[in-house]
Amino acid sequence: MARTSLRPDDPTRIGHYRLTARLGSGGMGVVYLGVAWDGTPVAVKVLRPDMAGTRSTATGSAGR
Repeated sequence: MARTSLRPDDPTRIGHYRLTARLGSGGMGVVYLGVAWDGTPVAVKVLRPDMAGTRSTATGSAGR
C-alpha cells in the first residue's frame, strides 16, 4: 500500500490516534496510518458521512 503525506485538510488526530500519513482512499472513505499512545502503528479508516449511518460500520483493528 502506498503511503502519502497528509493533505492540508486531513485530520492530524482521531480519538487516541495520531495520524501520520494517508494509506489510501476509495468509495467508502480514507485510510490513514496512525500511531497509538504506546507507539503501535494502526490503520484508521474514516468513512464518508453517507457510509457511516449505522453503528455496525464502526470497527477497529490494531495489527490483527
